[in-house]
Amino acid sequence: MIAQGLWRGRSRLSRITTSGRFIPEIDGLRFVAIATVILYHVARETAISVGPCHGQNLLESRAFAVFHLGQFGVELFFIISGFILALPFADAHLNGARKVGIGSYFRRRLTRLEPPYIVNLVFSLAMRTLVQHQALLVLVPHFLAGLVYQHNAIYGTASPINVVHWSLEIEVQFYVLAPLLALLFKIGPTSVRRAVIVGGAFFVIALQPYLASPPRCSLLQYLQYFLVGFLLADVYLVDWKKAPKKSPNWDLIGPAFWLLVPLSLGWESVRPWLFPAVAFGAYVGVFRSRLLGHFFRARVITTIGGMCYTIYLYHYMQVAVLVPLTSRWSTGSYVGDVAIQTLIHFPLCIGVCAVLFVVFERPFMRRDWPRVWGRRLAYWGRKSAKRLPLTQGDDVAVPTRHTIGPEYGG
Repeated sequence: MIAQGLWRGRSRLSRITTSGRFIPEIDGLRFVAIATVILYHVARETAISVGPCHGQNLLESRAFAVFHLGQFGVELFFIISGFILALPFADAHLNGARKVGIGSYFRRRLTRLEPPYIVNLVFSLAMRTLVQHQALLVLVPHFLAGLVYQHNAIYGTASPINVVHWSLEIEVQFYVLAPLLALLFKIGPTSVRRAVIVGGAFFVIALQPYLASPPRCSLLQYLQYFLVGFLLADVYLVDWKKAPKKSPNWDLIGPAFWLLVPLSLGWESVRPWLFPAVAFGAYVGVFRSRLLGHFFRARVITTIGGMCYTIYLYHYMQVAVLVPLTSRWSTGSYVGDVAIQTLIHFPLCIGVCAVLFVVFERPFMRRDWPRVWGRRLAYWGRKSAKRLPLTQGDDVAVPTRHTIGPEYGG
């Protein structure tokens, strides 16, 4: 009985894939990306909280410079988004799979991502005003700008309501352009197509120093990472035929690439050019290495990775509120303090966000949820009408059980 309950609970935390295509390595990569982002925010809030106790600005310390690299987990997410969104378009162009309907594509983005985002936006606004006592009238313009994903463009900075929303605005810009960018997969010769994708990434990187917009405001600042995802999708479909084979050689090469990831980020002068290439090698290593595959395909890792959207939306508010309260347990060492705060807040974030995932995100993963909810509302509306007292001239229809069908509990 207990085992069955645990199994059902774990199943409820699993991500729903409406396409039927589940690639566990991708959810494993999502786990790594969200874990590094959480570590970065915990380290930052810890530095702000314990810095005065250490008598220094820890945000300028060498230790924080290392933790600061965790913010590049967002770029790892961008690569994943490029891969996932490119996959159906590339499959249609390269393998003759079913063509992606543009209307269906945008409708799915809208019904899948908008409800959890709007709930989080309202929740974050309430937290800022009711818990942190910030002025509602000051925040409302930021709320409205965020509601239409234009805060970056209007204010040129992250939203004071929830700072992590900046990257979601970049994602939305990519969602809009993805069907157009996917025309790259119409290019016939594989070598030419991949050269164009890589050349496009290099061109964008070379262009970025001359862009007038501030960092984190435009898709052009990050397009190279989405194109890395395009290249990975191309290799996944053409070279691996959707079934990458494990290789003993990649048991050495794959971990080596992951060790190079922080080194490529720390080498600031060549970071824009080096990091995308190293990240591509690291992602390939996850698919080809048996050693890495055991970790990235582990059920607990893929389950947490599958909840990354909810975790990303809610983790920062939780960390920003709670770390100042728990940072009083100081070890006297900043690195030690970060370790303690991470041990406290990482599992706490996962636990809280697991509940939020089940309530506010997972229901919207079902492709047919608007139709199901519409039927349910119609059913309960008719049922309520049946309960109203009849007056002369009323003609109230009585709902029957087949109104919504047995699969929805009617």
